[in-house]
Amino acid sequence: SYVDPAVAFPTSWSGAGDVPKDAWDKWDEPFRVSYRDYVRIQREKESGVKAVSSALVRSGTYEKLDPAHVAASHLHMGTTCMVEHMAVTMQSRFCRFAPTPRWRNLGVFGMLDETRHAQLDLRFSHDLLKQDPRFDWSQKAFHTKEWGVLAV
Repeated sequence: SYVDPAVAFPTSWSGAGDVPKDAWDKWDEPFRVSYRDYVRIQREKESGVKAVSSALVRSGTYEKLDPAHVAASHLHMGTTCMVEHMAVTMQSRFCRFAPTPRWRNLGVFGMLDETRHAQLDLRFSHDLLKQDPRFDWSQKAFHTKEWGVLAV
């Protein structure tokens, strides 16, 4: 109440545009979730990821891949991980600048989710280091000036 809303939530950062304040106040976030529910759901997803990962290792799928698919996987792991990390930054802007507390709360869960996605890429790449040391690219991509990754 003591800060000008245009200063606290600049339109260029909030994305509110010409939407009136009362419309934002009425906006109902349909995917409401509590932290407890979010963690429970993510734990279930992680169990599924682990099961699929273990099944792929047991089946020897990696050893059967065409070399072109392996090369594409190197690129994919490095670049998608970067994109997921950039999405964390985008969601953090919603946490701070969204014009409604509901949207800011949604941004927090969005940040957690995008962090999890980045970590999954890093996890799979780390697991694949046993087969191919070039999978360290997903880790190195964060510290490169290589134009391909920067363009992504």
